[in-house]
Amino acid sequence: MTFVIDVSQHMGTKDPGQQHTYLEQSQLFACMQIMELMLRGLATAKVCIFTYGAGEESGKDDEDSVGGDEPASITRPSKARGMRVLWHTARPTLETLDAVQALRPAPAVAEKSERT
Repeated sequence: MTFVIDVSQHMGTKDPGQQHTYLEQSQLFACMQIMELMLRGLATAKVCIFTYGAGEESGKDDEDSVGGDEPASITRPSKARGMRVLWHTARPTLETLDAVQALRPAPAVAEKSERT
């Protein structure tokens, strides 16, 4: 199962009358789906998670490798609008849930002031 989660600044907002931000709603959905896979206990169930919208400056530049079913939360920034791999294809664990729950929306980008 693959998740692509938007972590742009807009995801930190919520609709009037809503209890959760857009990002929190996405996190809740992804975590529920991941927990369902974990509870089923299927040996073939694997999860891959991508995030986008945070720009290249966000995330860690961790170059650890993932071997077999030993997942690690690894982020490798891409030049494609901040696309990064949050979780390589592997069996979901509690670390997977922690990685999803730790996501935060991108901070506001300060506009450059024009010199006159």
